[in-house]
Amino acid sequence: MPVATLREQRLTFRTRPLRAPVVGMRLVAATLSLSLYSTPLRAVTELPSLQAWIDVTPTGGTLDAPPGSYAGPVVISRSMVIDGRNRVTIDGGGKGTVVTVRASAVTLRRLRLTHSGDSHDGLDSGLLIENGSDNLIEDNVIDDVLFGVTLQGSNNNRIGGNRIRSRGGDPADRGDGIRLWYSAHNRIEGNDIERIRDITVSNSLYNRFVGNHVRDSRRALNLLFAHRTLVEKNVFTDNSTGITTLNSDGVIIRHNQIMHAI
Repeated sequence: MPVATLREQRLTFRTRPLRAPVVGMRLVAATLSLSLYSTPLRAVTELPSLQAWIDVTPTGGTLDAPPGSYAGPVVISRSMVIDGRNRVTIDGGGKGTVVTVRASAVTLRRLRLTHSGDSHDGLDSGLLIENGSDNLIEDNVIDDVLFGVTLQGSNNNRIGGNRIRSRGGDPADRGDGIRLWYSAHNRIEGNDIERIRDITVSNSLYNRFVGNHVRDSRRALNLLFAHRTLVEKNVFTDNSTGITTLNSDGVIIRHNQIMHAI
């Protein structure tokens, strides 16, 4: 049954007894009252699940899904390549993390990851990598999410060339564009990041942040117990703070541009 869009009014619908012949059942009059004030109803189209495609992709194989939008959240638990060719969207439906990777040697390329949940405690993200290594995340659009990319206990990954946007007006209400926790030897390179809270690196060693552009955020880069981090050739503009380092030894910061910081 199609869903009508109703705005700014109180409407009462009454159905009359149907006179068409019906076999095996009786139809009686029903009354349906809907009271709607300022909140419209939206037509909801159920998206096909991408998880079904992932589940039939063999280890080390390539998933080439037809262009279109697919429902998340999804979980990737073995090595594979997913290349959306800028024609595939994974929509989290506003619940949890859009894509979770619990594997190594996974490539996610040219996808759009959107519409995560909104729990800070749950770290609802566009992409979460847990205990994975040697993953390649490149040239994706990650938007309308709380956290952008979250790495937990994950090493030797490359996050490069992605466009990342959080949600919310107040920077404190947004999530981190990139968040590393107990993750080492990762390369964060050439990402376009805007309207996030921070990039946060905690208890994580030997990571590289090279050639990223961070705008209109709170802390462009926040290092805490992030020893031996390299921060090079980044552009940080119109943020509250450029780079914050706490309890981090051997950090190299060179050839960056930090402009219009509050």
